[in-house]
Order: sequence, then structure tokens, then C-alpha cells
Amino acid sequence: MSLQHYLIQQFTSWKPPAPEVLNRSKGDITLCWDKLEPFQFLTKYFLYRVEKNNKIPKWTVVYSGGKSTKIIENLAPRHYHKFRIKVIIKTETVPSLAEKALEHFVNEQAIYEHCHKHIENGVNTYQEGFDMRNNIDSTNEEDMKNGKVEIAKAGSSNANGDRVREEER
Repeated sequence: MSLQHYLIQQFTSWKPPAPEVLNRSKGDITLCWDKLEPFQFLTKYFLYRVEKNNKIPKWTVVYSGGKSTKIIENLAPRHYHKFRIKVIIKTETVPSLAEKALEHFVNEQAIYEHCHKHIENGVNTYQEGFDMRNNIDSTNEEDMKNGKVEIAKAGSSNANGDRVREEER
């Protein structure tokens, strides 16, 4: 398997981190999702979509863009709030994943070791979800263990005009 195919396979099976809480108040919360190992070297090529769990529709988009921090306002106090993040890699980056990885890591062996350390050994501790009830966060919610990962290479279009293939992971 080529390095390019390996990286695509690893990215599509990777689960993004749960957003981290930076600040909370009665009606809003500041979320951050900047720890994206093992793909930290690609963050300038990522777009993010943060979704909030609702009853109907099930998930609604509360942020879509390239920044890794967002203040979500107008949250009902003393209610259960659950968020998830989708990571979308820009379409033009997909054909050059191996090249970008080699620029960052210098050799193929270092890339394989880095991915093995963070994904294949289960060190990716960011698989847990995030929820907030009355300003208290917790992880390991069964519903949130399956983060959404998107790789921009085929399928429908998202709000940013990038082509994406959605996969529930």
C-alpha cells in the first residue's frame, strides 16, 4: 500500500477529538478543538463543522469554518447540550497528503510510526464525546463515541462548496 493510500485510509477511519471546554457561562460555552493528532500537520487544510444535538432535527450546525475555537451562544440554561465535530479536509489537499506528510515528518518511517502511535495502538484518547448539562461536562457518552469524519474527495457538497464524502465512524 502506498503512503498516499495509507494516509487516506487512516484519515477516514480516524475519529476527531471531542471539543474541549475553554469557558462557560449561564447561556454560552466556548469550545476548542485544536488537538487533532495524528493529523496536526494538516490543520491549515481543515474545515470544521460543529453540530449540536437536538431532538428535531437530530443534529444542527452551530459552526462551519476554518477556526478551531467557537463561542456558542443562546444555550438554554440547565438543559442538556451535546456537541460533535466534523473534520473536513480541503479537496485540493487529498491528492497531496503523502507530500504534505513528508514535508512535515521528513521520511516515511516517521509517518508510519506517528500514525501507529496515535491510531492503531488506541492512543487516540479523543474518541469520547462531549456533553454539557448545567455547566458540567463529561465524556464517554455512547452516542458520541462515533465522531464524524469527512474526507473531501467525492460525494455531495457542503456549505463551503467543498466536495465531501460523509462517513459515520
